[in-house]
Amino acid sequence: MQKKFIFPLALLLVIAAIYLWPTPRPAFETLYAKVPAEKSAALQAFRADYPPSHLTVNGVDWEYLATGQGEKTIVFLHGMTGSYDIWWQQIEALRGEYRIISVTYPAVNTLAEMDSGLMTILDHEGVARFNVV
Repeated sequence: MQKKFIFPLALLLVIAAIYLWPTPRPAFETLYAKVPAEKSAALQAFRADYPPSHLTVNGVDWEYLATGQGEKTIVFLHGMTGSYDIWWQQIEALRGEYRIISVTYPAVNTLAEMDSGLMTILDHEGVARFNVV
């Protein structure tokens, strides 16, 4: 092997190792240490009572919550970070009057993939018309 390829190859290997190194996930208690105990307990209860569903779309796992009742559907979409349960207080308040879909975005590369995943979830859940928050 020529010497001029050693440095780029070594750099590539270092970058790959860093990229593939697992990211530690802090415990719930660590993440919510400064949140009032009753709020963190309520979120944990919500997670236990409303576990997410999963649907594979084009080889990508989508995690989402479908709950509630009512003729109208609300689709909760969060910003670029967060998960389906970021809206847990609103979901609990509205689930008696509305059908609710809330998603956790997977790592997709394009808006077309995002659109495809969301629309597949809505089709799977039989939702034709919806309101977006």
